[in-house]
Amino acid sequence: MGIILFEMLIGIPPFNGDSPEEIFAKALHDDIDWMVDKFTEEEPPPSLEVRDLVQKLLIKDPSYVTNMYIDGLKVDLSAS
Repeated sequence: MGIILFEMLIGIPPFNGDSPEEIFAKALHDDIDWMVDKFTEEEPPPSLEVRDLVQKLLIKDPSYVTNMYIDGLKVDLSAS
């Protein structure tokens, strides 16, 4: 949910990669770059409360989700 909310707020996905597996690994292990320096006074960055909500919606604990399907490929998180 956090990734979807980030993309709705910013307009681009928070994690990029060459394959679905690489993107998924980044979502599990990397922090979001909010690019606050890219915003202006007329278009300010999301508030600290919104950024906190997005962080809380990101599932970073692989034991919470043991496997997931990405584009039809099963990704086993228990091996990560």
